[in-house]
Amino acid sequence: MDQQVNDIRISQWAAIVLEANNSGTSKKKWCEEHGIRLRKLYYWQRKLRLKEAERIGNAMMVPAEPAFAELKVPAAEAIQPQSGGTQISAPELVLETDRCRLLIGSNIREETLRTVMKVILDA
Repeated sequence: MDQQVNDIRISQWAAIVLEANNSGTSKKKWCEEHGIRLRKLYYWQRKLRLKEAERIGNAMMVPAEPAFAELKVPAAEAIQPQSGGTQISAPELVLETDRCRLLIGSNIREETLRTVMKVILDA
């Protein structure tokens, strides 16, 4: 089917379904009064809902900026002192959400932790 014809049909049925839903009467009675089969109304209502759910789902799949990159923490036995004399430590605190995971060691500076938390909370 031509896409333009399909779009027109969808627009027409969206108006019909909206009118039926806002009529204040039962869908069965509304369909009888307007010469539309009830099954056809339900078919288009379902089709329109699925199309809208797909549109919303696709919009939600767009990654939000800024994105976080996963940083690998070295194994405890591979930890070496850094040139400044500080040592990388194994994480003592793990903050995790459905979108990111933050591993925090005991040697993190308070200022750095505040900055990181601000960025996370503002995202």
